Formats: sequence, C-alpha cells, structure tokens
Amino acid sequence: MENKLTKKESEKTPLSSFLLTNGKLSFWEYYTAINNRIPHTNGTYCAVQENFFQAIIKKYKVPASKYTQFKYFNHEKEVSMYNFCIMIQDDIWLVRDGDSSGHFVLYNDTSDEKLVAELLKMIEKYLTPTDVYVENKIFLLYETGNYLYLQDFEVRPNKLEIKTHYNDDFLPIHEKIIKRLNTENDKGLVLLHGEPGTGKTSYIRHLTSLINKKMIYIPSEYADKIASPHFLPLMISNPNSVLIIEDAENIVEAREGGIRNAAVSSLLNVADGLLSDCLNLQIICTFNTHLDNIDKALLRKGRLIANYQFKELETEKAQNLSDKLGFKTKIKEASTLAEIYAQGE
Repeated sequence: MENKLTKKESEKTPLSSFLLTNGKLSFWEYYTAINNRIPHTNGTYCAVQENFFQAIIKKYKVPASKYTQFKYFNHEKEVSMYNFCIMIQDDIWLVRDGDSSGHFVLYNDTSDEKLVAELLKMIEKYLTPTDVYVENKIFLLYETGNYLYLQDFEVRPNKLEIKTHYNDDFLPIHEKIIKRLNTENDKGLVLLHGEPGTGKTSYIRHLTSLINKKMIYIPSEYADKIASPHFLPLMISNPNSVLIIEDAENIVEAREGGIRNAAVSSLLNVADGLLSDCLNLQIICTFNTHLDNIDKALLRKGRLIANYQFKELETEKAQNLSDKLGFKTKIKEASTLAEIYAQGE
C-alpha cells in the first residue's frame, strides 16, 4: 500500500501497527491513534460514482500527503475494489471500505459540524442511482493477530413459509421482528431459543433475505469476543447493523452466585446501555438452553424486541408439512422440522 501520510504522523504512530493481514490499513484504529479519540462514523453502504474520490481531492484541495488509496481485485466477484482515506482535516477523514462498499465520514465531538454535514451531502450527491444497499449484507466476524475483522460471505437463499414451518403463535412475533430490524437507528435484543432441530437456524437464514441492513454473524466460538477491547472499534465502524450470535449459551446464561460475566455486561451495554445510543445495534441471540437459565437482565421490558421459544410443530401442522414435502407418512405426534425433513433417510 502506498503511504502518503505525513512523516510526522508515521513517526508518531507507525502505520505497520494498523495494517491488516491483507495489507489494507485499518482507518478507524489509525484515526483513534492519531487523534486520541474514537471516531464517530456517518455515511452509507450505497455505491457512489467513480469520480467521487477525485472530486473530493479537487474541491478541498487535499495535498498528496493527506490521502492514500489501495486497490485490489476480488477474484470471486471479478471486480476491482478499493479502499481510500482522505484527511480533510486532522480530525475529519473521508474513507471508503472496499469490503462493504461503504463511504464514511470519521469525526469526533470537537470537529467542525458544518464541514461534516457538507461531506455527507457530497456523498449523497455522488450516489449511484441504480445501486441500493450493499450487494452482500452478511459478514462473518473473525480474528487475526488478536484483532477482529469482518469478511463478507454468501448465504444460500431460503424461501421459508412461516405459516407452514412454524406454529401459529410465531407469525405475529415474526412480523414484529421484521418491522423492528428494518427500522433505522433502532436497538434491542431478539432472543430465539428452543431444542435443536426446531428451526432456529432455518429462520435466521430466511431472515437475512428480509432485512435491509448490514448483518454481522458471530460464530459461537467467537461469542465471548463482544467483551474484547477490539470489539468496540469494530462496531463503531459498523453502526446501525444487526448482530447474529448463534449458540449463545456461553454469554447469556446466568453464572452461579449471581456474578455476571463480562460478555453479558457488554451485550447489555451494546443493546440498551450508553453505547447503544451511538451504535444503534440490534442483536439476535439463539440458544438451546431453557429461558430460566439465562441472565434475567436480558429480559427487561424495553430492552427486548422479541422473545420466542421454538417448539415441535403441532401434529396437524407437522402432517400438512410432511404431505407438502411429498412424504406418505402418518404423523401421530408433534415433530421437529428436522424430524419431518429427515423422513426416508
């Protein structure tokens, strides 16, 4: 990556400290080091016109020492992608995150509000009309060198019929979840629990096609990373997103003696604490344990978007689904989705 940042700045905080494994610069972490402040982030995941970068350089007369650009080729998508960082002022940066196609203004509480607003209007002015939200909205959390990063990945389409695959009491819950998760600048928790095979993962896969936000999938082995010091900077750079934490028992279960673990405290703070006011994150947690075993603070009214226990499909609905799938079996009792789909194996 070509370094066009000033020598003084590089000596103050070596760029090598903020390079990711693929050679790209972590702009948010570098901003924090340079300004000694965690930046506010505002912008869009929509695509902008190709001449946007040069237009900003020209309008604000930005010298070469104050911007940097990194281009690379995504072989899977067969497109050229790029990141850039333009230091309009020491405390106001304009960045492009090539992985998510996002364009953001980084600033802090002492920054010039008029200039920040002007930059946001510039982004809006250069939006590409034919593009809407980021093409791939699903991102996977992973860790490299004790730092947390996101990588986009594909999710198989899942045209799930809610009325057919779940008991009747779930439909109003589903409609509430869709409405709230598609609300901008919202926050809160969705708790989905039940025995294995009752359809939690299938529902999450279906949900990803209905939500028009960036969705961040956190594998069970990384669930406790929400208490990591590196988690907050990552979320600051991805506001107004939906976190999906599957098999979240290790962070939602109450501890013996009433001692709350750090992950639960972080979850509460992100979902409904002071951090929630600036991050606007919504969180979906799935788990197999009984609701009686989880920390009761997670169930507080006003914090919860929805709480639902997936159960076996009632006998009549199980029979209807089995018939629809082409099986000739006589269903005599309530059954899980896994049991119904596994007939004949």
